[in-house]
Amino acid sequence: MTMYQPQNQKLLDLQMRFREFYDQKLKASFAKLEEKRLNYNRTFWVRLFVWIIFDAAMIYDIAHIGKIAFLPALLIGTVIMYFADVKFKQDAGYGMFVWMAIMAGLYIMVFPDDFFSVSELYSKFLTGIMAIYIMFHGHIFAPVVNFNDDTKRKVQQKIISFFGDFKYKHEQTLPAITLKESHLFHGFHTQNGDDYFTGEYQGVGITVSEETLVTGHGKNKHNVFSGIIIELEMNKNFNGQTVVFTKSWLQLPRSTPNMSKVIFENPEFNKKFKVYATDQVEARYLLTTVFMENVMKLKQLYHGKTVDLSFFDNNVLIAISTSKDMFETTSLFRSALDYRMMSDVIRQFHYIFEIIEVLQLNKKVLQ
Repeated sequence: MTMYQPQNQKLLDLQMRFREFYDQKLKASFAKLEEKRLNYNRTFWVRLFVWIIFDAAMIYDIAHIGKIAFLPALLIGTVIMYFADVKFKQDAGYGMFVWMAIMAGLYIMVFPDDFFSVSELYSKFLTGIMAIYIMFHGHIFAPVVNFNDDTKRKVQQKIISFFGDFKYKHEQTLPAITLKESHLFHGFHTQNGDDYFTGEYQGVGITVSEETLVTGHGKNKHNVFSGIIIELEMNKNFNGQTVVFTKSWLQLPRSTPNMSKVIFENPEFNKKFKVYATDQVEARYLLTTVFMENVMKLKQLYHGKTVDLSFFDNNVLIAISTSKDMFETTSLFRSALDYRMMSDVIRQFHYIFEIIEVLQLNKKVLQ
């Protein structure tokens, strides 16, 4: 028997108002994007078909240890890909075609009749050529990236303007000092940004940043965080600092200077989260049942693996770790006029604003 789930009337009202806004001010832009999407989509499938020819020819060639099929397939496929790019008005990828020509020349000159009886140095040289070939498989997915970039340049600012005086920037990041002072992240050296929204809601400054934090250099680089970071700038300062970590087997210890562990009366909450604070009383005022329910809804909507929070100075930082690309209103493989992705984005923003409203109910903590 399915339990009845009460509908969120505020979310329904928001969706209705945005749908009217979409029909009046956005639908024409998405109709133009649909024309572009069809071109990008055709280019994607042509490129995929050509690379399948390349790969089939290479497998056949290596299996027969000779120059039978790969080179002519490479040259014919390159010509097909070039004219496909030109026809569909995509980036023709001249650099790729130059590399193809170089590889073809090397193949003619240096590939031995017996691929498996070459010296170690020669084998490494051939492996390098093959690595270049494999690397250029990424050319298949260029239309996906190009279409997403086109979408963001043309409609993201229009979408966010629905919520008020918000601005959209691409590949912007939050200040590194803010992230370090939050104590939510392990040491990182670089930040890579994607979507970035900033504005104000009910007197609270809000920034939503989709970014990846990277530590190490060269071969030792690895991600310490990838997902969404939400920064809320309150009107007054917190008395101390409170940090909330989602419990996870993979989570490494993080620095919590001058903070003590906070145990709540709710055993379910204690199973899911670890809380540290410089002010135990303030921590209990902040982490109300309603507040944490909204945070968990946000985690679910953002497909988050973990959700961590930090209250410090006049900031609330919420870090949602996720591998899913957020705020995507279109897809190369779905009509740009399909409203379902847009509806998901509006829900994501709704629960951010819900958290602000809950915090406003706890203004006495900030007094």
